[in-house]
Amino acid sequence: MKQEIKERIDMINRGEIPEGYKKTKVGIIPVDWEVKKLKDISNINSKSLDNSVDKNCMFYYYDLSCVDNGNIKHPNEKISFNSLPSRARRIFNTNDILMSTVRPYLKGFAKASFETSDCICSTGFAVISSKNINDIDLIYQNLFSYEIEKQINSLLVGSNYPAINNKDVQNLKIPYSTKQYERKAIGKILSTWDNAMALKEKLLEQKKQQKKGLMQNLLTGKVRLPGFDGEWKKVELGDIVECYNSKSLEKYFNQETGLKVISIGNYSVDGTYIDKGILVELNEETKKYVLNKNDLAMVLNDKTKEGRIIGRVLLIDEDNKYIFNQRTARLVVNNELVLSKYLYYLINSDEFHRKIFSISQGGTQIYINIKPLLRLNTRIPGLLEQESISNFLDAMSKEIKLLEKELEALKEQKKGLMQLLLTGKVRVKV
Repeated sequence: MKQEIKERIDMINRGEIPEGYKKTKVGIIPVDWEVKKLKDISNINSKSLDNSVDKNCMFYYYDLSCVDNGNIKHPNEKISFNSLPSRARRIFNTNDILMSTVRPYLKGFAKASFETSDCICSTGFAVISSKNINDIDLIYQNLFSYEIEKQINSLLVGSNYPAINNKDVQNLKIPYSTKQYERKAIGKILSTWDNAMALKEKLLEQKKQQKKGLMQNLLTGKVRLPGFDGEWKKVELGDIVECYNSKSLEKYFNQETGLKVISIGNYSVDGTYIDKGILVELNEETKKYVLNKNDLAMVLNDKTKEGRIIGRVLLIDEDNKYIFNQRTARLVVNNELVLSKYLYYLINSDEFHRKIFSISQGGTQIYINIKPLLRLNTRIPGLLEQESISNFLDAMSKEIKLLEKELEALKEQKKGLMQLLLTGKVRVKV
């Protein structure tokens, strides 16, 4: 049977039509399935508020920023109708789907699995409620499918504004089994996968918060690891590192050969590296900006208002692999006083980041001057305690990375499962 299913999938992927299947506007599907427009199986934007509502009536208002790829961020406070923006008009009920019609390719879609009696949302959403309650999960899962993505993209081609309208949503087409139990089973299977991912995401967030709290306590000495009780030494950053500036290296960019550039685009908020793939040719001029193993590369200039990246550091893991540019600095540690890994965690801690942000200058584009940076003070333990703290935080970091990999694996597995179940390539038997 497995071989039969594999052969069927291979045939469909080649564009061939297996026995028991047919070609439709939404691809090759089983002969006993139909193609349905969303308006055939759901009600869209069926209820809205009008101006007769008491102006003092209070609502939780969900705008477009509240919904992202299956997740809903709930507002903290209610707002009176009189204070709401004019677009706050859509009424939605529990189990309705909120589908962002603005930049729909970003998949601002989610199902309202909560009490909604005092909730309204923006007219930037299409509110989809299923005519058959057993179809709601199937409809929701289809919104994330390749077929719907393709239809949405075709609607946006040539448009000056990246949005679709109510009629566009109504006319979106999905494959639809004629068997109610099959539709319900498909939706339930994929929703179970979503629940597994949500639990993994929750565990991941808990681990990150746990690590954040432990960094705060361990790196300030509020909590000591077993076996350590000595005094910590007060130092300025300039006592434990040497700092070097760079300059613009754009004229040396070479995508074919060279070393990767460490630049602002390579940093995430927690100081981990994001590979952007920009390369700089290695020559007499640029080799002076090469980073060595255990150096730290710090962001000196940040365009974002919040300054979330400024002052963050990356720990270099290999000699002659990276070059730093004019918006970053090279920090070379004094190995007799501090370990590179410990300093990496210390500088990326929230407390030290607040110190760095306090000396930053500028407006929408903020920057750090080296002299006040090197005058920032901190307290550090002995090298043995630094090593123990670093190893402890390393272990937590590995746990987090493992959870992140597991979450990505779940997402990939679900993506593949969607392609099989929502198109009928694999049939659900009940």
